Amino acid sequence: MEQLEKISNKLDYLIDRAQKPVVIEKPVNKKDIATHLEISQKTVDKLISEGMPHVRAGREYRFFKSEVNGWLKNRKKVYWK
Repeated sequence: MEQLEKISNKLDYLIDRAQKPVVIEKPVNKKDIATHLEISQKTVDKLISEGMPHVRAGREYRFFKSEVNGWLKNRKKVYWK
């Protein structure tokens, strides 16, 4: 009986999860992330060298705003007010 309850709970979870829409975030370029953060592109370069999450596409950098925002939230250094 306990096993059936576990299976039922797991099915309820999977069904609920399948019904929620999936949000796919589009990456932005260096200029757009600088505008989003209200900083210069030079400061973006400095943050990249300090580990800001990014993806390289050839010679271009791409950023996911949610990842960058989370990374900045956990930092102690502030570059702007």
